[in-house]
Amino acid sequence: FWAGSQNTFGTLHVSTSPNAEGRRARVSLACDGAMTEVIEDLEPASFKGPTIEFDLSGRISVEHPDLRLEATVTPRLPIADYTAGQVIPPMHGAPVKHYQVTVDVAGTCTIKDKSIDLDATGIRDRTWGYRDESTNITEYFWFFATFPDWSLTAMRFFAQDVPERTDGFLITPEGTRSVTAIAV
Repeated sequence: FWAGSQNTFGTLHVSTSPNAEGRRARVSLACDGAMTEVIEDLEPASFKGPTIEFDLSGRISVEHPDLRLEATVTPRLPIADYTAGQVIPPMHGAPVKHYQVTVDVAGTCTIKDKSIDLDATGIRDRTWGYRDESTNITEYFWFFATFPDWSLTAMRFFAQDVPERTDGFLITPEGTRSVTAIAV
C-alpha cells in the first residue's frame, strides 16, 4: 500500500505456504523517511504473533516498540482472479490459487515517533498453494497500478514447462477486462 501525499508506503504480509520455511507475519513500513520492519513467527492455525495480529476480515494491528499500527483494509473494486488463466505455473503439479483486489487502507500509525492518520491505497494479494517459484519459473514480470476509478494488473511468466504465460486485468467498478499481452 502507499499514500503518496503522506510519503508513506508499506507491506503487510503473512506466509503460510505448506512448503515454506514456516509461518510468519511481516509488516514493513516507511513514513516520511522513517522506516521499520517487524517479522514474527506464527503458531500453527494462528495469525497472531507476539506483536502483529492479522484478522482475516481485513484488520491489522501491531504493538511493537518501533511501530504501532491499527489499520483496516477494505476492497474497493472487483477481484482479479488469476486462477482461471493459470498464469502462475503449477509447482510440482500442484496448482497455485491467486487473486488480487484493489484496496483502501485506513487507520493510525506511529513509526519511530512519527504519527499519521493513514489514508492509503494498494493491492491485496491472496495466494495459496505450494510456493517454490525457482523450481519452475525462470523469469517473471508483474505490475499493478491504481487510480480513483480503475486499476490495472498483469503478470508475464517464463517457465520450464511452457515458454510464456501472460494474464491480467483492467479492473473497473463494472467488472474486469482481460490483459493478454505485456511488452517489457
